[in-house]
Amino acid sequence: MRCVLFFLMAGFATLCHAATEIQVVTSPNGHKAWLVEERGIPFVALELLFDGGASIEPAEQRGGVNLMMALLEEGAANMDAQAFTKAKENLAASFSYQTYPDSVSVSARFLTESQNQSMGLLRQTLLEPRFDIDAIERVRAQIIAGLKSDAKDPAEIARAAFNQEAFGLSHPYGSDLSGRISTVEALTRDHIVQAHQNALVLDRIRISAVGDIGAEDLGRLLDALLKDIPAQSAWPLPKDAELAL
Repeated sequence: MRCVLFFLMAGFATLCHAATEIQVVTSPNGHKAWLVEERGIPFVALELLFDGGASIEPAEQRGGVNLMMALLEEGAANMDAQAFTKAKENLAASFSYQTYPDSVSVSARFLTESQNQSMGLLRQTLLEPRFDIDAIERVRAQIIAGLKSDAKDPAEIARAAFNQEAFGLSHPYGSDLSGRISTVEALTRDHIVQAHQNALVLDRIRISAVGDIGAEDLGRLLDALLKDIPAQSAWPLPKDAELAL
């Protein structure tokens, strides 16, 4: 099944590019989404984009949102990282969690025939991430290794120097969204939980979907997926950046 999905995905970009009709869907619970319906492929691609991203975290917790997002695929509910990966593979589903300066994204690709099970699994990562200590330390070590590598890379050194000079350290744009080694080392599980509660909120969400699903089914799916997601964030959006150059 996974091989079949791989070949289907190879033609995904072409199909999306060719599609021109974009529907604006509103679910029964009021969630709005953009939908490109493509019945010629037996799968769906869904993206949830939450405004704010790494820019909303407190300065002393720099890197917390990035660490939190990296941990969402490290187990949820009663599944540890290994069990969660196996569950995804059994459904031929693919999830991606990304951190950007101004947003975080949760992307999913899943077969039409298993959309309810796949969305149930995705929902667990949004509402019941485990944030196990061993997973936190493993991912933390990976991030710190990346920061140490960047500190020796001339291109990364130049980029960091430019951002700091251009925006200043008082604005999130002036520092790496992965944090500094000192801030990443200081992050606790409570900090990660705070990041989860404040970065993934409904009043900052934008939703898009492409594939083998209609407006009515998408609305039903979104209401089930997003039920009990926090409505608002306690962390405000940052002020507009001003170039200091």
